[in-house]
Amino acid sequence: MAIATKRRIETQEDCPRFNDCEAPLCPLDKISLRAGIWYSDQEICKSQKFASLRWIKRQKRIVKRGISPDRLFTVSMLESSRRIQRGTSELNPELTLEESPKQKEEK
Repeated sequence: MAIATKRRIETQEDCPRFNDCEAPLCPLDKISLRAGIWYSDQEICKSQKFASLRWIKRQKRIVKRGISPDRLFTVSMLESSRRIQRGTSELNPELTLEESPKQKEEK
């Protein structure tokens, strides 16, 4: 009798969805987690291993609520305790990720 073992997913290449995935935010890609952006009309990671991550749950909630696809989100925005709803302000795409709206006004 064979014993089924769970395969660990540690790199993007280990993920069975890697070749078909178009999600701009990948739990296995450190660059996308730090600097990536996501719009609500883009794909969400479909790996069951990562379904419990707070930011993936929030992505799904945003899509379910029909928040405008013109709004962008970063992982840090999705992980924040701030409530995301239709009126939530988003990050301005013209700003760098390090530059806040307040810093932009001071220029």
